[in-house]
Amino acid sequence: MHPFTIFFVMGGLMCSVVTLLPVGLAERIVDKVEVFERKTRLPAAALILFACFGLLRMLGLWYQPPMPEQPW
Repeated sequence: MHPFTIFFVMGGLMCSVVTLLPVGLAERIVDKVEVFERKTRLPAAALILFACFGLLRMLGLWYQPPMPEQPW
C-alpha cells in the first residue's frame, strides 16, 4: 500500500544481483550508477519526496486506509 514500494523492491533486487556478479562487472555497474546519480540528482529527489510523503501521512493529509479491528 506504500507508493514507494516499487523503488525499494527494485533497489533491493539491483543490490542483490550486483553482489552475485563477478567483481569487475559489478564495479563497472556501480560506477555507471554513480555517474547517473550525480548527473540526475535522483537520490536526493527521492529522499525529499519520501520525507514529504511521511510528513503528509503524519499530519493526516494523506489518505490512510482504516486499520482492521483486532480480534483480541
